[in-house]
Amino acid sequence: MKLLNKLIDSQVFRSIIRHGWPNTALNRSLIITSNFFLHVLPVKVDKSALRLGYHFYLGVISFFMFIIVSLTGVLLMFYYIPATDRAYENMKDIIFIVPWGRVVRNMHRWAAHGMVLAVMFHMLRVFLTGSYKPPREFNWVVGIGLLVITLLLSFTGYLLPWDQLSFWAISVGGNMAKATPFIGASGPFSEMLGFDITNDISFVLTGGTVIGQNTLIRFYVLHCVVLPLIACGLIGLHFFRIRKDGGLSIPHKDLEERRKNESGKIKEASAAAIQPEPVKTYHLMALMNDKTPVVATEDKPYDEIFTWPHLVVRLVLCFLVVFTALFVISFIADGPLETVANPSVTPNPAKAAWYFLGLQELLVYFDPWLAGVVLPSLIISGLVLICYVDAHQDAQGGLHFSKRAFSVIFFLVGFIAWFALIIFGEFFRGPGWQLYFPWESWDIHKSPSGALHNLSSLAGWSLIIGYFVGGMVLPKLLWKSFYNRRGAVKYSLIMFHVLMFGMIFLKIILRLYFDVRYIITTPWFNI
Repeated sequence: MKLLNKLIDSQVFRSIIRHGWPNTALNRSLIITSNFFLHVLPVKVDKSALRLGYHFYLGVISFFMFIIVSLTGVLLMFYYIPATDRAYENMKDIIFIVPWGRVVRNMHRWAAHGMVLAVMFHMLRVFLTGSYKPPREFNWVVGIGLLVITLLLSFTGYLLPWDQLSFWAISVGGNMAKATPFIGASGPFSEMLGFDITNDISFVLTGGTVIGQNTLIRFYVLHCVVLPLIACGLIGLHFFRIRKDGGLSIPHKDLEERRKNESGKIKEASAAAIQPEPVKTYHLMALMNDKTPVVATEDKPYDEIFTWPHLVVRLVLCFLVVFTALFVISFIADGPLETVANPSVTPNPAKAAWYFLGLQELLVYFDPWLAGVVLPSLIISGLVLICYVDAHQDAQGGLHFSKRAFSVIFFLVGFIAWFALIIFGEFFRGPGWQLYFPWESWDIHKSPSGALHNLSSLAGWSLIIGYFVGGMVLPKLLWKSFYNRRGAVKYSLIMFHVLMFGMIFLKIILRLYFDVRYIITTPWFNI
């Protein structure tokens, strides 16, 4: 103990940590506010915000995955050369020659996949608990941006091993980019604006008309420099807004109790004809006047406890669990690495990365410009609009199914449908993108489905117009309260996204049961 005290009082220790050991309320505050790495955290947190069964620490797990991906990525950069004639051999060297290279590479790969899953389920948790409601709307939008950046980080890193799996997965993505309306060579209306294979969005992304050296170097720079910088900026903004928007969200029961306490304090202050004292000022004065050692108690104002050590210890334990789990998985299971990329040999089937398999599955039912560009854009815009069109802005901290039945059901159906498409594309699609059950051999040849036909112009346009007009008008007539709570603009935005989402199921039914290829055919696009 004496040795520890001498260490704490030494000049070296004091030059690094200018305050005393955190055994007082003041020092517990200063260790957070004066530490470069910890100052992003608040001095105190609500005790209920630390419950594992509420947050599941999914946001923290996503951040830790990003840290592990970044650190392992830096280590891999020491041995990797972004050249088409060297990249694959570098990957082999990392796996078989570099000490612990196999584990580092596996950790990078599995952490990237884990980050995608963690971000998705973190978004699900935030939605179900209503943690996007005022004043947190903008932070929800920042979170959607982080989801997009996470997917792009994984997508750009997919090409770097330069094997058959990565090469043809990127080829599928490049073909989707070509189908972008207006700016893609094969997309609707591109000819009107003068875009072709030499100047469209796919050319910009791949650096040429085919995937090669230019593509690899562009994806390398995007993956290692551009997207990580954007991700760091958005993560910092995300953490900053959490602090400014009232801290971590808490369960509804505790939120209501806090509101009652605050309301009671304001009434007491008003009755005494004095201005209510701000909570933060009260906490600061209490810290400045408290010089005695602190024993963790549960009777702090508003049930708040010090971040040090309560939250910090939980974060450290969470990181250790995540790191250990990834290390064990990486030690046991190797990330896939197939033969070197060969543009002249096309695998059958050529599949995109698993998180884009849902879009690839939609290519069976829609043209690429719809499946790969329009529908994903509508998904993102719908997620952004959620926090601004919600009619029950006070339903925070819990499911509130009675108030949010429509939005909860719609969100869950979309979330489950997305993963259902991924699972179907991963495990039930074989050569020729034909349906194969997991227990069936791909050696069994399956013929393509029967001949498809298009609806006549009259039938197709009647179906689409009737579907959208009826979908816009009938809910307004049959469910007036739904319309009245939201108004014309919000109602129109909601129903447009709902109907576009419903069109996916409509087209799937028409394709599977009525052999309909296109509902509408025009010289510019097909639906």
